[in-house]
Parts: sequence; C-alpha cells; structure tokens
Amino acid sequence: MAVQWDKYHVHIVNGLIRIVRGGIKKNGLRDCESYSDDRTDEVINCVAAKMKCDLDKRDDDRNYVGYDIPHIGKLILVKPGCTFSIKKTE
Repeated sequence: MAVQWDKYHVHIVNGLIRIVRGGIKKNGLRDCESYSDDRTDEVINCVAAKMKCDLDKRDDDRNYVGYDIPHIGKLILVKPGCTFSIKKTE
C-alpha cells in the first residue's frame, strides 16, 4: 500500500506541532481527518538540522542562514560562537 504523502501536513493543533492527515477544502481551509500526538521537538530539530546543512554549504563567509516566511517573519540560524544584533528597518 502506497502512502499518499499529499494527505499529510505539519500543523499547529491546540498549541502543539502535529502531523495531520487530511486535505484542503474548496474554500482553502484544511480538512483534518486525524492528527498525531505532540511532534513539536521533532519538527523543530528537523528544521534546525536542515538550516545547519544549509549553513555548512554556504559559499560565502556569512555566519548565518535564514528564511523570510511571508506574514510570519524571519527564521535565522547563527553559527555557534558568533553574535548578532537586531535593528528595526525604517
């Protein structure tokens, strides 16, 4: 039996990150048939590991890697031993 990977998504359910089985309704909302127990730590570690791989593969000398996530913000991983600062853009 083949797994229908398009039916599985990562979502926040009741404040926890879970694996959800379901589809997308015609109105664009997700249809949740069932969901896993808490997978928050696993998802965070997986995203961090992916970012560490991206950081190790950098061709330039920047000591960070990040993603700009629309409507949410920026996710940044900084190499250990480095410092960074944040300043608001005008």
